[in-house]
Amino acid sequence: MNFFSYLAYIIKNNTLLVVLMLVILLLGSAVETGSLLVIAPIIDFLTNSEKSSALTYWFENFFSSLGLEFNLKILFITYFCIVALKSFFDIISLKLRLIIKYSVIKKIVFNTYSIIFNCGWHFFLQEKSGKLINTFTKEIDRVGDSLAFTGRLLSDLIKLVVFIIIPLKISWEVTVLSFGFGFLIAIPLFFFGKYIRKLGAISTHTSNEYVSSLQEDFSLAKIIIGFASQNKSKEILKSKFNTHVEATLKSNLFTFFLTNFYSPIAIIGIILIYYTGNYFLLSLSDIGVIFITYYKIIPTIKDILNAKNSIDSSFPSFAQVMSLQKKALNLRKNFGEKKFQTFNKKIKFMNVDFSYQKNNQIIKDLSFEINKGEFVAFVGESGVGKSTIIDLIMGLNNAESGKIFIDDNLIENLDIDSFRQKIGYIPQTGLLFNISVLDNIKWANEAVTNDKIKAVCKQVYAHDFIESFENGYNTIVGERGARVSGGQLQRLSLARALIKDPDILILDEATSALDINSEKYVQNTLNKIYNSKTIIAIAHRLSTIQKADKIFVIKNGTIQEEGNFHSLIKLNGLFKKMVNDQTFIA
Repeated sequence: MNFFSYLAYIIKNNTLLVVLMLVILLLGSAVETGSLLVIAPIIDFLTNSEKSSALTYWFENFFSSLGLEFNLKILFITYFCIVALKSFFDIISLKLRLIIKYSVIKKIVFNTYSIIFNCGWHFFLQEKSGKLINTFTKEIDRVGDSLAFTGRLLSDLIKLVVFIIIPLKISWEVTVLSFGFGFLIAIPLFFFGKYIRKLGAISTHTSNEYVSSLQEDFSLAKIIIGFASQNKSKEILKSKFNTHVEATLKSNLFTFFLTNFYSPIAIIGIILIYYTGNYFLLSLSDIGVIFITYYKIIPTIKDILNAKNSIDSSFPSFAQVMSLQKKALNLRKNFGEKKFQTFNKKIKFMNVDFSYQKNNQIIKDLSFEINKGEFVAFVGESGVGKSTIIDLIMGLNNAESGKIFIDDNLIENLDIDSFRQKIGYIPQTGLLFNISVLDNIKWANEAVTNDKIKAVCKQVYAHDFIESFENGYNTIVGERGARVSGGQLQRLSLARALIKDPDILILDEATSALDINSEKYVQNTLNKIYNSKTIIAIAHRLSTIQKADKIFVIKNGTIQEEGNFHSLIKLNGLFKKMVNDQTFIA
């Protein structure tokens, strides 16, 4: 996408906003043009010139038609009013540009957010969170700036045309000779866009790397401090920061150089105005008007160059946003519109295949059934596809081939959000928001009452430790639940899942990292809800899988063995070997 197609995209997708901003800027330009015209009669009055400008006669006739005396006082008042009006339009223009900028940013942010979060979980596994954060905080902000610069560019181009009419009316010869020089200097400066976009792309990439490193350090703060590697992490971060600063300096300084290189060279045009004006016998007031018009045009051309360069430099930011949207849309498989009411029969996999990368198949020709009310467990070594199966059941990823049925419905025909509303999901690490205990649980069901929350917390053996907190249910749990213990975190996650009263409860290794007492509390909770809900668990504890109705033993993305605990032990196969090898925690 080149400069003009990018410009066309901005205008096409924000036509009303661009037009509104353009109108305000043009009104300001028209008023500013009027201020130039008043200068000619002021100069004639001040110099008592015998040879007056045609503009002076026009103003004299204009004020006479209004019944006003034509004198220096009225001209000064007129000039003051015009300049004040111009300042007013400038303020309105700035406010409008800011409003437009942030309305566009809002539009892009939430459109991109929706596309990304409606995509499969696969997308988040492929993208660095730091890159996403940088895109949403910095790069989209630069795209918003480009819209403001687009309006400015169009306005300045029109203002340039309006300004040039005045000297052309006074003397086309002087205008062509002096102004032509200024335009000839400016033209080559418009063709550096490709290099500016290249510098902007480097700046965007280094910014992604820096923010990714910073975000990673914060998320792994406990590891960094625990390994006493603060200085090592700081040096890595500093290196990436310095690389980003170097790239940004090159980009900004080159753009600044192009913009400011023009100003001193263009001053030669002012000298040409004086000599050509005298040669063609123009009055002092006419030369003054041409001189001031040219002086106004120089920063206008400078602003045009700046706007063009700014749009060019923001193009990589725009490209990154569009790339993320495109990638997310390509990974997303649209689901159907059929509302899921309640889980009545079974979940069924038929010959399902799935891979995250080509030539690296995770799930191979997988078939199984989970009946309503059953408690099933998936076991196997790390990396064999257990969590991937959970993601497929939840519709977080889509099967490459084969079929997944929820009752009698293909999962892709369902309104996937309505199906997920019937699932209570507990990830391995719990994960809570940095809000209160009450709000974390209520997050899953806004309509639930506080009494119901307390009842569920008692059910999962969380009420007592919550009450022991200084602020009880209003205690802030910290980022990702860092202010509570692992056992407390997991029980709060279980309460959040159960507060939805789900038909299906999914535990993705939810008890693997718990101490014995915490795991016992979770097991007691599960004992209470056996048969009332369909429970699907990835488990590494014998205490969890011993009571399962079915255990699926996964190896290389396929089911190697199936049965309950006792039947699999009698089978004396892979499962028995895993138990003997202490693959499971007792």
